[in-house]
Amino acid sequence: MQHTLRHGFSSFSSLARSHDDLPAFNAAYWVLTFLAAMLFNAGAFAILIAGHMALDVYKYRDVHGKKWGKVVEGVVRENILDVSLLSLGIAFSVYFHASLPILAGIRGILRTEISIINAIVQITVKAHILHNVLMVLSHLYTYLHKVHPRLGSGASFLEGIAIVALAVSSALILLSPVILNLDAADMMNLAADIMIPWKM
Repeated sequence: MQHTLRHGFSSFSSLARSHDDLPAFNAAYWVLTFLAAMLFNAGAFAILIAGHMALDVYKYRDVHGKKWGKVVEGVVRENILDVSLLSLGIAFSVYFHASLPILAGIRGILRTEISIINAIVQITVKAHILHNVLMVLSHLYTYLHKVHPRLGSGASFLEGIAIVALAVSSALILLSPVILNLDAADMMNLAADIMIPWKM
């Protein structure tokens, strides 16, 4: 049994190391990634990010023995882009949800264009998050033993943009009941559609 498990893990590790050289694997990987991005809502990807954060706590605290301040910094640096992208995707979902009155009065080509833009944003955001998580898992040993290259340094330009995007999109989400004039029932239905993972 142990030999079978070792052989299986060895085969998986070999595939993970060599997958970049396999065109068929790459094609199937991206097709499945985009399918998952289309099928699952933001709640499922929030769970993926939460799992990534939990792994980072283990990485910085247990593997590298960092103090909690550095653990928090490491977790933020490793996940800020994914979190800001997810927040942006949720903001788009909230403001361009098909059931909202703001879209009900829009007809024809403009409504179609808005729906297409929203779909592109959602798929791009989710595909990026899923790709990032899968890359971590496929190179798990290396990932766990390598700290973020900017740990202890100031925020990079990209991190700055991600922080601003997170702040703006979070504010838009929090203010959406006022801006869109939604009552509590509307907000509950909207939140369920966007954030309950098993609602596909």
